[in-house]
Amino acid sequence: MTSKIAVVTGGVGGIGQAVVKRLAESGFLVCIIDQNEVAGHELVKILGRQNRIGEFYRVDLKRSAEIKSIFEHIYAKSQRATCL
Repeated sequence: MTSKIAVVTGGVGGIGQAVVKRLAESGFLVCIIDQNEVAGHELVKILGRQNRIGEFYRVDLKRSAEIKSIFEHIYAKSQRATCL
């Protein structure tokens, strides 16, 4: 797993996808945050076919508890990865 992690909110829209793809090409694990679950999982598949790493998280950015929870999850996961 890479030690570089990027979080992209609105990651399945036009500009968001471009940002996600560029970060993935640069070696980042890209955490894609959006409400569009179908498009999010499709983008992760596209990255996988290009040997890139992406993860999708469905989050409503109007809900602060969801935001806090997902960032805590991503942070905890990154800490476990760096300890391996």
